[in-house]
Amino acid sequence: MSRMNIFGGSEKYSYTLLAASTRGASPKTQFLRIVPFVFLILLVTCITFTSLYSSRLRHVPAQSTWPSWIDDTIPAEFLKRNHKPLPVPGAEDSLLMLKTGAQVLWNRLPIHITRLSQIDAPNQVIYSDLEETIQGHHVIDILANVSQKLKKHEHFKTYHEQQKLHKEGVSLAAAKIEGGWTLDKYKWLPMFEHAYKNYPDMKWYIFYEADSFTFWNALNRWLNANFDSEEAWYMGSRNMYGGTYFGHGGSGVVVSHGAMKKTFGGPEGFNLDDYDDEAISNCCGDALLGVVMEKKGVKMWDERHARFQGEQTWGIRHRPQEWCEPIFTLHHLLPKEVSMLHEWEMGLIPKKPILYRDLYEKFVSAEITDLKSNWNNLADGLNIEFKALLEEFEGDAEVPKDSKGNPKVKDACRIKCEKLKECLTWRVTDKECGLATTLSLGQKEKGVTSGWMRERIERLRATKCKA
Repeated sequence: MSRMNIFGGSEKYSYTLLAASTRGASPKTQFLRIVPFVFLILLVTCITFTSLYSSRLRHVPAQSTWPSWIDDTIPAEFLKRNHKPLPVPGAEDSLLMLKTGAQVLWNRLPIHITRLSQIDAPNQVIYSDLEETIQGHHVIDILANVSQKLKKHEHFKTYHEQQKLHKEGVSLAAAKIEGGWTLDKYKWLPMFEHAYKNYPDMKWYIFYEADSFTFWNALNRWLNANFDSEEAWYMGSRNMYGGTYFGHGGSGVVVSHGAMKKTFGGPEGFNLDDYDDEAISNCCGDALLGVVMEKKGVKMWDERHARFQGEQTWGIRHRPQEWCEPIFTLHHLLPKEVSMLHEWEMGLIPKKPILYRDLYEKFVSAEITDLKSNWNNLADGLNIEFKALLEEFEGDAEVPKDSKGNPKVKDACRIKCEKLKECLTWRVTDKECGLATTLSLGQKEKGVTSGWMRERIERLRATKCKA
């Protein structure tokens, strides 16, 4: 015999029902019948409460802190969506090159691996001085195939020790082996030669360090809108070594297909071993790349607007002439800062480059006050020793005096900044007054007092940017 259950199915019984009883269901039967309904009600209640509670906890940034070009009226609405990586125009023609060191690999790479899985970067390669696999991403030991001459050099003692300890299961981060920075310079030429050899058809080769951040979307749009990749472009933050300009590695380096072909794909070919002696004698790998590229006829682009930045958000020196200029990289970042920048970038739909103004508004503006004690705002464009400062303001009635009748140093420094029309920030250390026409947040430093010219800064913030 069978009967319908509460879910509409048929239940079969191995016994025959007796005549219908005139008694009500037993207490046990009544309990079993209501259990499913109670469970269903509790489930619905939990789901509803969780949804409401989560919505109350979700952080909704203040509208004023978001760049003016964001497409969504309410930024938080974009963050709520589950979306695939935003399409990046030209991403399929760009190679993203990431470099790190064996001793910091597990500290710095995981956040970048997460980021690489969430951005539209189909062509990516990771270089180090140790072969490894992280979350399915192969890390190439770019020093594995250098010449025997280099491998026998004393600079490579670090490399061999790292390989040995790694095979023994020792944490390289804990081992604290010296010489990693020196070893790093030998990665540069093999790295770019490898990139061109294995990805010969890329339009742009975009390099950055594992303690740096690249605004990938904005940089690709800017490159493809303004430059011909078949011409020889070598871009970055310009530095000089031995009379040759080169792109500072920490600030990011961009090399066009035309420049890579001219350097590594000429008719005479490219032999890494020919540059062993230069690699040994040169201070740095990024400088060596610049020297080699110049020998091949590729000169560093004359960058005048600091689009490739070697500082973190608090260390950027914002200048009025760059307020409306795009910025593509940041350097000296902790993993948590890389994560913060990634989450911020993912909450935007950039149709235009991210500007210096946008970084200031997001990460600096809310922290600016008239005065901060035990704080260094990096105002060091003009440094005036106390003696000279006090002599200048000795008879100035505008400057408050101390108990001995001498001008108070902090007030004198502030007033000195006020008298200079372009001065935006000032600071007082234990020996001098510093002034600057740049604007930085800075960081804590005991014994230093910092000040900002807020009215002037507000006028700068009111600047209308065309971009």
